[in-house]
Amino acid sequence: MPKKIKTITEATYSILTWMVAEISLEKFGMEVKPDVVNHLVAKANYHFNTNDVFQKGIMGAGNKGRDYLYAFMEHWV
Repeated sequence: MPKKIKTITEATYSILTWMVAEISLEKFGMEVKPDVVNHLVAKANYHFNTNDVFQKGIMGAGNKGRDYLYAFMEHWV
């Protein structure tokens, strides 16, 4: 049976993936467009479901998961 696809926000309610994407774009002076934000969110959710190391990093205690996601989003931007 295939694994149920989860979003990061479903797995850990303290991380709002779209907000992290918007802040990462703003930090680099890029225009925040919904399609770019959606692309970053989809990429993060894809990696969350397919990469165990990424998932473990996101599920870190406290603010570690959020900081981990920020680092990846900034890398992708």
